[in-house]
Amino acid sequence: MNPKVRISGQSRPKKQSNPGEIDLGIFSGNNTRLAICEALILEGRNAIETQKHNLKIFNYDPVRKLYYLLIYYKGDTNNFDSSWESYIDVVEYFVDFPQGYKNPGKVVEITLSDLSDTILLGKSIYGADIELYHIFINVNYRLALNKKKAGQAKPEIL
Repeated sequence: MNPKVRISGQSRPKKQSNPGEIDLGIFSGNNTRLAICEALILEGRNAIETQKHNLKIFNYDPVRKLYYLLIYYKGDTNNFDSSWESYIDVVEYFVDFPQGYKNPGKVVEITLSDLSDTILLGKSIYGADIELYHIFINVNYRLALNKKKAGQAKPEIL
């Protein structure tokens, strides 16, 4: 048995990518697909794109039990938390899931403590054994730079 895991993504530039091709696949050592990852770029509330991506991930492989939706948030950093809440609202109340997939009703938030300014995580469960993880990433996050002159001592932290 080969315990290695392989991750494979689209090989073509975005302009030429096939909208029916998975963004990332996670495969076992014997080339069995274990999970599917779909990417979505958001700058704020976009119910149509959120619905499209939450539905299309299930069309790639209906026998899979594990899915990841990577949401790249490119909006204003000050609106990161409210945009996450808006995303959850769309998933819970706007998206009508396919026949045979029990609508999860809720996105259960998973606490990542130190990463909450840059990454928020939630999980939806469909039926008894299908999991979709929502990974909301703030790609505009920037640490504030200390403004000081070369050779100047670091300010004391209280």
